[in-house]
Amino acid sequence: MTPKVLAIITARGGSKRIPGKNLLQLGGKSLVELAVQSGQQSKLVSRIVLSTDDEQIAAAGRTAGAELPFMRPPGLASDIASSWDVVRHAVKWYEDNQGWTADIAVLLQPSSPFRRAEHIDGTIQALLSSDASAALSVRQADLPLTWMYHLAADGALTSIGKMLDSTEASVSTQKLYQPCGAVYAIRRETLFQMRHFADVPVVGYVMERIAAWDIDEWWEFKVAELLWEEVNP
Repeated sequence: MTPKVLAIITARGGSKRIPGKNLLQLGGKSLVELAVQSGQQSKLVSRIVLSTDDEQIAAAGRTAGAELPFMRPPGLASDIASSWDVVRHAVKWYEDNQGWTADIAVLLQPSSPFRRAEHIDGTIQALLSSDASAALSVRQADLPLTWMYHLAADGALTSIGKMLDSTEASVSTQKLYQPCGAVYAIRRETLFQMRHFADVPVVGYVMERIAAWDIDEWWEFKVAELLWEEVNP
């Protein structure tokens, strides 16, 4: 049976680090529109909903073709609100108001403008092909663990490599991967049971560095503008 997949685009209006971030444009489209577009081109996503508390973001989402049957409650639009509470709210809204239950919820954040449909489908397929409860997109870490240092309160640096025993050191020579924030997929039953993504069995889908680019600071958006010209000449 084909699973029902609800993609939730989370885009609140109160971004502090980059005011108005979700409406910034690359290639003539806002980050919200690009997120909707990537979901629309997915072969596995059944429905796309935009969860926002901002009327301008809502208008951009509607224009792009996302569903917007509700405005996000104020309690889920604060700096400390959990993205997973936002996802749970959206999934539950469809169950309570439309009688439609998603098998898999997919979180798509507008801060990943180079994410494509293939990355969404790859992450979902990684989940469907496993017994895991969730899947997330990752990229190779910038540095091996043994190159890292611990910084003490007095400024003293201690090599992580020296802090590891021989067994841990051998593990640390393997390739390491870090979450890139582009795609998260989770089974419905797990969504309402977990507290944190790290608490559940999870599989990874590897993305290349540019595709995994995440915009959290202003300089990262300026780099994205340069990358956009290279990726979309």
